[in-house]
Amino acid sequence: IVAQGLNVRQTETIVRQIRDPRSDGRARKPPPRFKHPDTRDLENSLGDTLGLKVEVRDAGGKGELRISYATLEQLDDVCTRIFRGGPSK
Repeated sequence: IVAQGLNVRQTETIVRQIRDPRSDGRARKPPPRFKHPDTRDLENSLGDTLGLKVEVRDAGGKGELRISYATLEQLDDVCTRIFRGGPSK
């Protein structure tokens, strides 16, 4: 690695090829996980309301709500909508 001046990505590709010679060396995406229909409905409903892509990741009652935006104006709009509701008690 040092002698050839390889970077991390090049080294990872070589390791993948050594582990599986039939591989082309590219990283594989994990298979899609099952998502409960209610969770998908919630993602769609929130996405439609916000006009943005929304992803809910649940792990036994704990998780993440991910809202993707493309511009700062979209982020500002989401923040305004959230803060307009006021603090929760």
